[in-house]
Amino acid sequence: KPVWLGYDPNHQGRDDAALTVIAPPDQAGVGKFRVLAKFRLNGMDFQEQADFIRSIARRFNVTDIAIDARGGIGAAVLQLVQRWFPNVRAIEYTVAVKAALVLKGQSLFRQGRVEFDQGWSDVMQAFMAIRPTTTGSGRGVTYTAGRNGQIGHADIAWAILHAFSNEPLDIAADAEGIGTAQVVFSD
Repeated sequence: KPVWLGYDPNHQGRDDAALTVIAPPDQAGVGKFRVLAKFRLNGMDFQEQADFIRSIARRFNVTDIAIDARGGIGAAVLQLVQRWFPNVRAIEYTVAVKAALVLKGQSLFRQGRVEFDQGWSDVMQAFMAIRPTTTGSGRGVTYTAGRNGQIGHADIAWAILHAFSNEPLDIAADAEGIGTAQVVFSD
């Protein structure tokens, strides 16, 4: 079956790097996403990170790869992956993109559409570390995560969200022929 890869690179040694393997739902908009594997790629340069992604892609039927391409390392990894996977998606972070990623994740969890190994406490902790904060200008809301030794900078959660983003935000409404969706924020 097809899988999607989500990748969050490290940024000049300031945080961890994470790669996730996600089995998308058999039925778009209603089925479950299953997190099959997660990897931390710490201490690797951009070439080693790209090579690792390729080694994982060879083990699975990969139909989508999404990479955070901001900054030097992410852009370099994206360029190398693009050589053998031309349809790789670049995630270019903006306030709106971050919000869409988080809203998609919240929606999927609320709908019970996400499954992962119950022993992977780092995955849930990484998602719980992502918090709304005020933008630098003070005029909007963005999402950030503090850093700690166990979950890094919520890198596993961001990598999972990158993969989830291959399913549009409004897919359930499209599948049901409904043109609106409700979003609920919670702390």
